[in-house]
Amino acid sequence: MKSRILTLSIIYFLSSSLQAAVFGNYILLNGYSSSALNINGVYTDPSASGTYHSGMLCTDTHARLVPGEVYNVNGGRKSICTVEWDGRAYDNFEQYVLIGNSFIYNWSTISSAFRNEEKLYIEIHGITNGGIDKGNYVFHCRAEKNNGALFYGKYIPSKNGCYVNTGVDGTMFVGDWYNDYNLFVLTDSGL
Repeated sequence: MKSRILTLSIIYFLSSSLQAAVFGNYILLNGYSSSALNINGVYTDPSASGTYHSGMLCTDTHARLVPGEVYNVNGGRKSICTVEWDGRAYDNFEQYVLIGNSFIYNWSTISSAFRNEEKLYIEIHGITNGGIDKGNYVFHCRAEKNNGALFYGKYIPSKNGCYVNTGVDGTMFVGDWYNDYNLFVLTDSGL
């Protein structure tokens, strides 16, 4: 009886500490045999146009479901999902790729004047695949440097920042107080 009460208490604690979030639609893709470029309906961030980024968002297939970015390799015939985890970048050939169009998603700004209402908005409207880190759902984010450089990764509400893969340089955390970056979290459009 005690173990059942303890189990129920843990389930209640976990369910009450997570905010409702918007679960995005994802498809499973094995990057060894195909590319996200070849699939109709894959979400592509319009801001990535004209950059070396694909603008396609993904999560790894591990239980943690870490958000990242799709990179096309081998002449665009194959794809990998690169995610940041514990300060390191990981490439995943098996991946979940976000589908949908730019009419159903928005990039919501995270500012240094971030208020509790804005944080709650992100926690309720942010797009997630259900991955949890530090007791919060993790969301797709974009860090945009003032010189136009883009970095995609995961946003953790309790950290109020974006963990991104920087390519050659590895990974970094970009907080809302970084003056030379603008931060965004992918949210639903409210339609």
